[in-house]
Amino acid sequence: MLYENIKDAIKRLPVPKFNISNTKIDCKNNSSAYMLCIADLHYGADFVSDNNIYNRKICKKRIEQLTNKVINKCKMLNVTTLNITTLGDCIQGMLRISDVKINDIPVVECVVEVSRLIAQMLNEISKVTYITYYHTMASNHSQTRPLNSKQLLAEEDLEVIIGNYIKDMLRYNKRIKVILSNKDYNSIQLVGQNILMLHGHQIKNINNVIKDYSIQHKKWYDIVICGHLHGGSSQSLGELNGNTELKVVPSIVGSDPYSDSLKVGSKSMSKMYKIEKSNGITEEYTFVLN
Repeated sequence: MLYENIKDAIKRLPVPKFNISNTKIDCKNNSSAYMLCIADLHYGADFVSDNNIYNRKICKKRIEQLTNKVINKCKMLNVTTLNITTLGDCIQGMLRISDVKINDIPVVECVVEVSRLIAQMLNEISKVTYITYYHTMASNHSQTRPLNSKQLLAEEDLEVIIGNYIKDMLRYNKRIKVILSNKDYNSIQLVGQNILMLHGHQIKNINNVIKDYSIQHKKWYDIVICGHLHGGSSQSLGELNGNTELKVVPSIVGSDPYSDSLKVGSKSMSKMYKIEKSNGITEEYTFVLN
């Protein structure tokens, strides 16, 4: 029934229209790369906290702001190829029964709408730069957890549908390459740097994340990028092929009633990094969205 409802919802929404620019782009730079990181949209959530108001309309406005800021930054820096990753929790989902009070529309509608929103963003940015898009196919809020299964059926994850729907909508845009992770993480190499990208809910000890995953995968990770914690942070954890660094990306949703109860909070933000060969991350750009 869940997948039938998603299929019916998809039929009600048109595929986004886009215009391909004829701008000539030089893609010969092999010494540096740019990575835009987007985490924790929690699309569908509707709440008012001490310092933040959030709903689907505001989420759309923030993605539009981010799109404009990224386009302007790409023009300013002459970015010809942009790597973009979403790091999970694209929807508020039904992780807990209490989410019934937070979601303002059914989860299946959220899946379709957020997929369309991300696809529209990628289409607009692709007018000024080529894009390689990485979708993280696993997070905690996107798990369906049927029959009160908690994490026993973690493979039942709606990020799989979101990622594939985005890929289908963008299949005719030759400026965008969509890469879907076949595990709960993306492992890539950019300009000689080994990069691990994941949501972060599966990390037991964030201080050991580079060591643990490097040992498990039998290769050294120079950079790990994750979301999940909503507040941004950065740790330098060594040096081998440049600076070895952990980046926690702040959320699109921003502070909420739960963060208020913990007396912590963060602005709605996204991050873009410049990654250089043999150096690691050398530049960081912050896009504040509220």
